[in-house]
Amino acid sequence: MSDDWTRGEVEIELATILRDPEFERNPSVSRFLTFVVTETLDGRGARLKAFTIAVEVFGRDESFDAQNNSIVRVQAARLRQLLAAYYAGPGAASPIRIEMPVGAYRVLVSRCDASPERAPAPPLAAESPAVPSSPRPMFSALIVAAAAVVVIVMLACLVSWPSSRAPQQLDWTRGRPTVAVGVAPGSDADSLALARLSEGLSRALGAFDGLIVTRPAAESRRETPGAYTLVVHLRPSARPPRLSIDLSHTLSGAVVWTGDYPAPVDEEGEAAIIASAARAVADTHAAVNMDMMARTRPWPARPSGHLCILATLDAITHRDPDDLRRAFDCLEAEIAADPDSAYAEALLSVLLVRRYLDAEPGNLGPADLSRATRLARESFDRDPQRARSAYVLHLVRFYDKRFEEAFVAARRTLELNPNVTLFVAQIAASYISRGDYARGETLLAPLSALDRAAPSFLYAFSCLAAFMRDDEARFRSLARAGFMEKGAIGLILRAIAANRAGDREATRAAAQMLRQKFPGVAADVPATLDRYAFAPEIVAKLMGQWRAVQSALETR
Repeated sequence: MSDDWTRGEVEIELATILRDPEFERNPSVSRFLTFVVTETLDGRGARLKAFTIAVEVFGRDESFDAQNNSIVRVQAARLRQLLAAYYAGPGAASPIRIEMPVGAYRVLVSRCDASPERAPAPPLAAESPAVPSSPRPMFSALIVAAAAVVVIVMLACLVSWPSSRAPQQLDWTRGRPTVAVGVAPGSDADSLALARLSEGLSRALGAFDGLIVTRPAAESRRETPGAYTLVVHLRPSARPPRLSIDLSHTLSGAVVWTGDYPAPVDEEGEAAIIASAARAVADTHAAVNMDMMARTRPWPARPSGHLCILATLDAITHRDPDDLRRAFDCLEAEIAADPDSAYAEALLSVLLVRRYLDAEPGNLGPADLSRATRLARESFDRDPQRARSAYVLHLVRFYDKRFEEAFVAARRTLELNPNVTLFVAQIAASYISRGDYARGETLLAPLSALDRAAPSFLYAFSCLAAFMRDDEARFRSLARAGFMEKGAIGLILRAIAANRAGDREATRAAAQMLRQKFPGVAADVPATLDRYAFAPEIVAKLMGQWRAVQSALETR
């Protein structure tokens, strides 16, 4: 074994990686990494095959066929992604790096603290046979070759090592932003409670897909425009004592968001602070994403990398037609460039479902739902421990009318991350659509004050619940909200509410807007209600009222 690293160093690095939140949420990938590192350390790396991994790591039996079952290839791609993200974020300062090159399952280990006195470590591999002594010319050639290897590896390490200079915008926007979570220096009062709160925030933030949680020490080496710092302060002099949680942009030092909370007195209070702060920092339209959007204006015509993700989330939330077209284009480009991009697959699945539901221009009808289902399945296979993977499974199963399976996926989504507004709103809409108004409205209640962060369909389904409960005042009030114009169901409900109020002009305007924005829906409202998988009693009541709207508009 090379003198540049020891087995103990590699095992310590492996243990550190496995404690990272991303790996903790992906136990199958963690088992995979542990197995291939151990096998390679024991000299069996060259003999690692998909069959062996499938049986030993993933519990497949002797009938496993690697040609027809892609589980090992899919999980290997996921492992490579997680390792790359780890060394771009929390592991940036690690002197030992573990990698799995494409095309093999053995791992390579290298040292990135090369110096003239100590050359970087060679790849981790089985011991090579001893080379017999050679004449002096051969010895000189070996020295030259070794020097070349040292220079190449040093350059590679320098390229991957965090730089003190800020990279160009197009570089940093491809990756996810990082957030280093810590306690303010000098916060001695109840330091154990603050450390526990900081750890809880790290876990809650790590459940969001849009960022990487790092250690403060690592973040100090990552002074890039995509790096943020979250610091917890205790103000014991306040009566009663209060907490301040500050999010700052690491490179500029600008404070992006501040949360002020009463110091928690029990675990319930602590959990409430963690959930509130995590949502305020990492939700779809929360502090980090909004700050990144502001720093990258004007956006390119076709965003790439993380900007594509941000553009898509914005389009899903607010449903602007131009934004939706841009999101479709950039996601298709991302998947074409990286077929293993589980996040892009999940978001494209969501867009396809929306296009199917509202019969938007360019829609392929059931073929859109079929492709969305395939993408959702692939995304889940790659990232089974991510909330978004369970969310898209819920989405496609629900609109495929597999309701029992859909709500199993919904519960799993909320277990993995209950703080993503988009996911909670969609699950609430699904409950309301099937007639469980109480459960749906309970989920929606905390989201109603989020303004821009709330998905546009939130108001439509709150309005639908009021309509079905015969809460006329709330129904009419919500039907007039501006966000109701963003979706077909919202416009149908607005037309119904205006007609019930005897407002002929408002009824006509809503119906006309429906025809302009959603011609496929206006042409066949009963088919739309079927696609939305509404419960029979909802369909009956909506259709009765919609026929009244049509009759009123035909009367001059």
